[in-house]
Amino acid sequence: MDSKHIIIVEDDRMLRTIFQMFIRKLGHIILGVYSNGADAIEACEAHRPDLVMMDIHIQGDMDGIQTAAIIKQKFNLPVVFLSSDVEETTLQMAIETNSYGYLLKPVNISTLDLAIEHAFIRHRYESDMNKLYSYFQKINDESADAVVLLNNNLISYTNTTFSSLIELEKEKNVQNMEIFKFISEPNIAILKEKINYVLKNKIRIEYLDTILLTSKNNQIMVSIVIMLIDFGEKNYIKLVIKPIVLEENGE
Repeated sequence: MDSKHIIIVEDDRMLRTIFQMFIRKLGHIILGVYSNGADAIEACEAHRPDLVMMDIHIQGDMDGIQTAAIIKQKFNLPVVFLSSDVEETTLQMAIETNSYGYLLKPVNISTLDLAIEHAFIRHRYESDMNKLYSYFQKINDESADAVVLLNNNLISYTNTTFSSLIELEKEKNVQNMEIFKFISEPNIAILKEKINYVLKNKIRIEYLDTILLTSKNNQIMVSIVIMLIDFGEKNYIKLVIKPIVLEENGE
């Protein structure tokens, strides 16, 4: 692994010395060592490190978990937590902060090396997935077909074509609504079954003709293509929706 620039946030002087020794021995560069969250945030803004080693219990008004949440939000940097706290609530809070690792003290150089490597790999992977998701949005924003992305049957993305199809007013959105709100009652169970089938089989594409309900209580006959989209560790369902044009019988 290439040499990385690292910031250490630890208020124990002896542990700071040990971590610096370990990190340098592993071939990485230390940009600074801090004992409180405010200084760590300023250092991240000034130096933009590759990674932050963060003790959970530090000096100042913010603990390490609160500091890590700000660093993640503002700078999108991976944070590896350091702590001697094994309480379940503390661990859960650290997980919810989207940490990239959690090391229990005392820390040895081997586990530190693995934690740093894992954090970089995971962060790079998530960054690639975010780029892929952005690319997906760009492509489908320009699609003439209505496109909906579902996560656990909740709408996480729609393009403008879908908004027009369901007659959605500009100031409103359908984020986090169930897709079934827009499907006619007889076909809700069928759509659920087909979505579950695609998720279970991973690669199968399913089709369904149904009635789409608009926000103005109008009904549109549509054809839906159901497929699986994988963004990293999350599986999404992509729906491509096309109105069915019924041909009039001439005499």
